[in-house]
Amino acid sequence: MYKNPKLTFLILLLILILNGLNNSPAYSKSQKNTNFNKSGVNLFSTDEMINICIETDIDYLLNNRCENCTYQNAKLFYLDKHDCSKISLNIKVKPRGHFRLNPKYCEFPPLKIKFLDTNIKDTLFKNQTTLKLVTHCNGENYILQEYLIYKQYNIFTDFSFKVRLAEITYIDTKGNYEPFTNYGFFIEKTKHMASRNNAVNVSVDKVDKDLLNYNYTTLIYLFEYMIGNNDWDIDLGKNFKFLYSDDSKSYIPVPYDFDLAHIINPDYPNLSDIYGNEKIEKPKFRKLRRNKNELTAVFNIFKYNKNNIFDLYSRFPYLNYYKEKEIIDYYKQFCKEIRRKRLIKKIFIYSDKKK
Repeated sequence: MYKNPKLTFLILLLILILNGLNNSPAYSKSQKNTNFNKSGVNLFSTDEMINICIETDIDYLLNNRCENCTYQNAKLFYLDKHDCSKISLNIKVKPRGHFRLNPKYCEFPPLKIKFLDTNIKDTLFKNQTTLKLVTHCNGENYILQEYLIYKQYNIFTDFSFKVRLAEITYIDTKGNYEPFTNYGFFIEKTKHMASRNNAVNVSVDKVDKDLLNYNYTTLIYLFEYMIGNNDWDIDLGKNFKFLYSDDSKSYIPVPYDFDLAHIINPDYPNLSDIYGNEKIEKPKFRKLRRNKNELTAVFNIFKYNKNNIFDLYSRFPYLNYYKEKEIIDYYKQFCKEIRRKRLIKKIFIYSDKKK
């Protein structure tokens, strides 16, 4: 972010036009370009990246960081591709989060957006009242990798948060900063995710493990291990939402917040405060009492979707080739571990002798 005393509406309009003209196609090659029209297509119905501008008081946003901070006035702009008109929405924004809320770790905080206009039913943000926006933190492209982890979990189950990638230009209303652009992504509201799964959002911090769906719990343990994430605790409900499924008559844990996964390995400042060193180490598989047959059933889900995972990364145009290869090689190691009997016994089979 760079300071500049002058900022005009022309800059804003130019950014929107250029972003609209240069917007990359959806990385799912079979995906039709159907969003941004006035019929109100669902925000999460396509993978195509959206270009938006958020105009607000940047200094106040950066200095108003607290877990219960107040909203501030803002505007959100985007171009409707149906007729190239500029859509302008009155919104409110505020910093949110825990770890990334702290300026010690992130220069720019995650945001919560509150929509004010009554006519959003004819916009991209139809049916949205508030939305979480995951932002760039310190400007690195770790945000893209976290986005892809959400998309990856979507492959395994519908009991997962949908996300929508965005390229966001931030405009300072006070003119103290030049416009700056970074990636971010919107996260589906929990109640919407629950509704499309015929489930109910359970507003509790944790659920007794004995009441959790057995197979989904196994899936989560393996998924968190596959991405090398240690920043979760299903017993305490850390980085989980819980749904009650009418279909399975059980509680479904839904994970979120993957930025500290080893596969991303973010270079956040002051990580030693949390981990004792400046680098995230790959965690061991957490002990889970499952027999070989129970694990194998879930291993098969990963094996079946292996190519879908690789395609997700190979079709995604915003990661460079070397990072893409590094991530795919990381997952290939996991595929090797769930395929070989010796490694399965060594890594995944828990017994009282292993402590």
